[in-house]
Amino acid sequence: MEEKGIISRITESVSSAGGAIKNAVGVAREMQSMVTDYQVKEKTTELLDKLLDVQQQQFGLSDLLNSSKEKIIQLEDEKKQYENWESESEYYELFQPMPGTIVYRIKPSDEPNHIAIYLCASCYQKRKKSIIQFSAMATVAGRAVVMKCHDCNALYQFPIHVLKGENQ
Repeated sequence: MEEKGIISRITESVSSAGGAIKNAVGVAREMQSMVTDYQVKEKTTELLDKLLDVQQQQFGLSDLLNSSKEKIIQLEDEKKQYENWESESEYYELFQPMPGTIVYRIKPSDEPNHIAIYLCASCYQKRKKSIIQFSAMATVAGRAVVMKCHDCNALYQFPIHVLKGENQ
């Protein structure tokens, strides 16, 4: 956010207005105590009441400004998270280890120490990275395992050879 952005200028204006109103209220109070003429005193009281109303409105504007600032900060944080997710998601791709099972995985690498990481497809669609982990052996020809997402409890079947790094 730029240093002298719109919110900063509004904040300064509201603060300046508040200071000016406070000074005017002080002057009106001094006038009220000094003047003896009844009509002048009555008008001074009326002026003081109006200035106090304006001061109350200024407090309301200040509260609104603070709420707006908080909302802007929240929206900027959400935007940054969205942008970070877009950047992070480039490292993953859809992967089908066997028919009926679709997950996301970190894109394969030529590095010898590359570790395959599989993410829950359901959580991924909600912009959440949830690594799926071994849960049980499956009965699919005795050559598969069940992987589980511990966030949403989704289950995925994987052939053992895929987890061993063969035929990816």
